[in-house]
Amino acid sequence: YPGARLGHILSDAGPDLVLTDTAHTQLLPAAGIPRLCVDEVDFDTAGPTAEPAAGLPAHAAYTMYTSGSTGRPKGVVITHRDVVNGVLRLADIVGIGAGTRVLAGTSVNFDVSVFETVTTLAAGGVLEVVRDVLVIGERGGWSGGVISTVPSVFSELLDQAEGTIKAETVVFAGEALPAALVKRAQDTIPGVRVINAYGQTESFYATAFTADEAWTATAATAPIGVPLANMGAYVLGPALQPLAPGVVGELYVAGNVARGYLGRARLTAERFVADPFGPAGARMYRTGDLARRGADGRLECVGRDDEQVKVRGFRIEPGEVESALTAHPAVTQALVTTCRHEGRDHLVGYVVPAAGREPGPKAVASLGDLDIDLTATVSPRDLRTFVSARLPEFMVPSLFVLLDRLPLAPNGKLDRKALPAPEFTGSAYRAPGTPGEEILARVYADVVGLDRVGVDDDFFALGGDSIRSIQVVARARAQGIEITPRQIFECRTVTDLARTAASGGRAQPDLAELPGGGVGFVPLPPVGHYLEELGGQADRFTMAMTVDLPAGMDRDGLVATLSAAFDRHDILRSRRATGPEAGLEVAAPGTTDVRPLIHAVAHHGPWDDAWRQRAQSELDAAADRLDSAGAVMAQFVWFDTGTQAPGRLSILLHHLVVDGVSWRILLPDLAAAWRQIRDGATPRLPETATSVRRWTHALAEAATGERSAELGLWRRTVDAPDPLLGARPFDPAVDTIATVERIGLDLPAETTQALLTTLPAAYRGGVNDGLLTALALAVAVWRRRRGIDEPSTLVRLEGHGREESAVPGADLSRTMGWFTSMYPVRLDVSEVDLDQALAGGAATGAAVKAVKEQLLAVPDKGIGYGMLRYLNAETKAILKRYGSGQIVFNYLGRYTGAANMPQDLHGLGFTQVEDTVTLTPALDGKMSALASLAVTAHVTDTERGPRLEASLDYPSGLLAETDVQELAELWRTALTGLAHHAAQPGAGALTPSDVPLVTVDQRELDRWQEQYQGMADAWPVTAMQDGLLFHAELVGTAVDVYQMQFAFHLTGEVEPRRMRAAGQALLDRHPNLRTAFVTDSAGDRVQIVQDGVELPWQERDLTDLTESRRQEHLRRFLASEHRTHLDPSRAPLMRISLVKLASDRWDLVLTAHHVLFDGWSVPLLMLDLLRLYRSYGDASALGRAPAFRDFLTWLSHQDHAATAHAWQRELAGVDEPT
Repeated sequence: YPGARLGHILSDAGPDLVLTDTAHTQLLPAAGIPRLCVDEVDFDTAGPTAEPAAGLPAHAAYTMYTSGSTGRPKGVVITHRDVVNGVLRLADIVGIGAGTRVLAGTSVNFDVSVFETVTTLAAGGVLEVVRDVLVIGERGGWSGGVISTVPSVFSELLDQAEGTIKAETVVFAGEALPAALVKRAQDTIPGVRVINAYGQTESFYATAFTADEAWTATAATAPIGVPLANMGAYVLGPALQPLAPGVVGELYVAGNVARGYLGRARLTAERFVADPFGPAGARMYRTGDLARRGADGRLECVGRDDEQVKVRGFRIEPGEVESALTAHPAVTQALVTTCRHEGRDHLVGYVVPAAGREPGPKAVASLGDLDIDLTATVSPRDLRTFVSARLPEFMVPSLFVLLDRLPLAPNGKLDRKALPAPEFTGSAYRAPGTPGEEILARVYADVVGLDRVGVDDDFFALGGDSIRSIQVVARARAQGIEITPRQIFECRTVTDLARTAASGGRAQPDLAELPGGGVGFVPLPPVGHYLEELGGQADRFTMAMTVDLPAGMDRDGLVATLSAAFDRHDILRSRRATGPEAGLEVAAPGTTDVRPLIHAVAHHGPWDDAWRQRAQSELDAAADRLDSAGAVMAQFVWFDTGTQAPGRLSILLHHLVVDGVSWRILLPDLAAAWRQIRDGATPRLPETATSVRRWTHALAEAATGERSAELGLWRRTVDAPDPLLGARPFDPAVDTIATVERIGLDLPAETTQALLTTLPAAYRGGVNDGLLTALALAVAVWRRRRGIDEPSTLVRLEGHGREESAVPGADLSRTMGWFTSMYPVRLDVSEVDLDQALAGGAATGAAVKAVKEQLLAVPDKGIGYGMLRYLNAETKAILKRYGSGQIVFNYLGRYTGAANMPQDLHGLGFTQVEDTVTLTPALDGKMSALASLAVTAHVTDTERGPRLEASLDYPSGLLAETDVQELAELWRTALTGLAHHAAQPGAGALTPSDVPLVTVDQRELDRWQEQYQGMADAWPVTAMQDGLLFHAELVGTAVDVYQMQFAFHLTGEVEPRRMRAAGQALLDRHPNLRTAFVTDSAGDRVQIVQDGVELPWQERDLTDLTESRRQEHLRRFLASEHRTHLDPSRAPLMRISLVKLASDRWDLVLTAHHVLFDGWSVPLLMLDLLRLYRSYGDASALGRAPAFRDFLTWLSHQDHAATAHAWQRELAGVDEPT
């Protein structure tokens, strides 16, 4: 809720105490009301003794605020009597008793939540609180007693999760219930009871109707039933006279209705009237709903008698929204109504701006071509921003329609039927403008799990990471967009990535396959050689994933689905090769029978702890059945629930054939194959571009070439201090898996979200930057406490290893296999105040910047280390002498269930079951432990948001539990400090890798950022800019011949505030207008790009002067303005003035330095300026401006030596100035 609305509610309700938490207390307005933060309460300590308040039935239980037609929300006071009556009656009707599991997904701002919570807990039931019922679709199903929901949301849920829900009862409320939805629910959930409950905030629940399997619909919507006990319902006509059955009238609810509206006696008297049919003093509530009573006595609701509407179950007074819209200075009239689109009601705002709209030109060649209407209209984006600051989200219209006038009927009244139908094309964000942008925006949203993504949204700021970037590549290529993971990292936004793809996409030819394609001998990749060094039974080195199966899956369907995946992915058909060279032998497609790999387990109970124990036992047994030498690389444990209910499948794969990215390829393929099989088609899965066989051969070849030059880097990394973590060195013969213990760690959702999005956005980095910064700080402090002063930490990192740049032309976006790279990196925080950084203080930023740059300094994300360590005989002998770090770190990314499945495959099963990440078989106890300390982290989506979970594994004979626990707590402290730091104003900074067009170290870059607030980039200057600045320096503050002035004569009414907003938006739109020019430590000129630069603006009104004096004042003003020096070291090097000469004559004066733009740019800038004036400064409709930075980037890639040589030849013999 916006602060103004919260302020009104708190002021109106006047509570004695606000219950909140520290994360949200800053969002509350300063109302002078005491606050209690629950996360600061020590619940283990006994509190003060207090006598419980003696509650009476007529006492207020709560006040709930609903939309008000006057523009102010109104508080409805509900008594204990009202709540108790509704709870008891509904518990009996719905069948909620001790142990009943109820899914609660309604906002506490909606009275349905009172039924869900109080009824369930009062009856001794089990309450499962979720974000909303759509969570069921994301999970892949739900099983329990009661689901409470709104019809429109449940309909959307069935589209996603049909056949995966088990429930005894579904209770609908908040909207009219379509009869078709009742039957669909009964067909989808066998045996379910459907209850249509009716009521308002003013009456809590008043009536209910139960539809059993025998019910037959006689109308388009289900009845609302009969009154609950102690409630009454009347259908009345004029003079409050009862109407006969079948006659439509206004519905009145009587009995235990609300006390009234808080502090609004007149409104209470209007809506709560005397009940002429009840005892003396009884009241009834005018609902505003139109209803009729059927012949069977059941009530049917047929519409509204007033203008009130319901959207997504929320009751909305259009008048309140209209009041907010007409408060906008550019709006003269507004009308708000609903429109149905794709089965859901949407709030639509029809707006008449202060002036009409005229389309502007599409392009301009010169200043003389400019013809823009200056009496332009307000934009939908502006309206949305304006209204969002005044109303809660559910009251903000989904879209706006701008009209010249509202349509009127012949009698002068509003003709609602003549309103144009809205076009549902999205708003409030910059939508895709090209087919490529549309595809990439859908893919971005699909991969990161959002409803939609704007073309200017940063992929990594949305929570994307390197693993998800591979998913983007695969899904984009499937739709014809050729991109690479590196391009996603460099371009980041949809619009930049689409432009790159359109200009060439992959700049290198595809890597040709070897004869035989993916079939034949496959050399072991570096990580495969690492596995061999671990010893023990390597066949227990596995990865496991437990997924849901769609209803209707039988053994034949499962066999066909798995067979399709085996035929597509070569590595699944591999076996350990017997011969002098370590590797795998891949068999041809169609040669693997998957039937023996499936172990069926009948299951007909709940998915509870007992099932989990059984699943763990089955996976351990399955691991014993793996046989890499015998081509048994996979096992499938099928928990068979029959074809009428969704089962589960535990997939166990030898690690040689799978990695974290591979699951994101395999699971969608299984879902796609099943869909085709279910529909009677032969499954055809997308092709794989580069096979594992081709990749490993190419990797071995590349290891003996230019890659050898990295040897010195890796030797320097590992040949430096790495003090022992334990009392002795790690011994692989002693420190085995059997000795490994584990300490777990998890972070709350708020902290996790900051580490996933806020911190990476602030420092233009990735999730690993924050996690490893915190680990480096924790280890340094941990060592310091033990008397060891070593600020650097040697860590062995694991990456996905799919660095296609290592093998030009490779495309691994659809290749299954184990590509993981392992490489050492030294994290040095020597110049950081450890205590301050650990606590999230000022030094935290220095630590993040240092670690970020150290990670980026590793070429190709470390893939070269494994190549030289295992695939090159000469370098192998050298690197083998060094350790690669006592600590191994692996961030596995984000487990998002359905978000890892493309949108078109949702509801087809094969999504990971929630809370099964740790359901894996044990490794062989005789195998060497992975390291002295193995740190593994991943993010799991929960109902409260994403949560980081981590484990610290250590050999118990090497490290003590207390020592590891201390390190874990230090890491937690550092992570929390980083999250706290990221939320602070001013957090974030550039590092040298963020300004690749110039050469600068961190110290000088920090100095620039201190001097230039809002620094966003640093660019070199062009030769022309360098020359202009040279001449400007020669004349100093005297007249600068390169300082330009343009005076544009405007006719008509001009709004100065609007023009100033347009000028500011122009400055914001073009970064090269916001540059300041400095000289770096090497003596080269650099232009600093700043964000948040304010446009110098001034106004002059000369209308009171005579014409001669007016012209003289104008002449002197222009001369003075032209003489006023623009300082190249201070942005912006431009300013705008607006001079009023008459009511319909104005001069717009632009003063700028030539170093910013050339003459050809002036018409383009003026076109943008006037378009921005038309939109009140809203640049969203203009699209992204072509970037001057792109030209500078192209220029930096040119061969400057060859250019100089060419001009030297051209000018040979010329000895005079040119």
